[in-house]
Amino acid sequence: MRSVNRLNDLMLDRSGLLWVASQSGASLLDLRAKRFHHVIPGNAAAGHLSDPTVWSICEDRRGDVWVATESGLNRIRAGVDSVQVYRHDPADSASVCADALSCVLEDGTGRLWVASDRGGLGYYDPAGDAFVNYRAGPAAPSGRARVVLLRTSLPPCFSVIAMPIVRPRFSKYGTSRAS
Repeated sequence: MRSVNRLNDLMLDRSGLLWVASQSGASLLDLRAKRFHHVIPGNAAAGHLSDPTVWSICEDRRGDVWVATESGLNRIRAGVDSVQVYRHDPADSASVCADALSCVLEDGTGRLWVASDRGGLGYYDPAGDAFVNYRAGPAAPSGRARVVLLRTSLPPCFSVIAMPIVRPRFSKYGTSRAS
């Protein structure tokens, strides 16, 4: 088993597997069998993820698992032993909003949303196997903005917040104002 150096997300799927997202990949914990399986980054056709840094995991209504990584959005179809990878193509406005994705969530209507610190926000259109993307307006003072999807109620309802990325100043007594 690989060590998890930083936990980014947890998701319990409908079959009872606990998915663990970390900077060393995605791992599955079978709570009944008490076994741990690591999903290896590499060749997507061989069932591997596109990148070892996994930020977010979501299971949709069809049972497909979506994995947001530093190098694309990975779709693991229910009952299929391969991974479909969606990557950003600057020449294709219907591609995923960015390769480095920070969040993937399904809303109460079944729409799958993806967010990126670098490419804004988008949702997946299954009819066209494409994405509808929204870009932020003028750049934040730091040149980038962090897009955050927040679960605001149950059943799932999400709010979208774009916040400038700020770096706190540190003193020997703790954090002071952000710069």
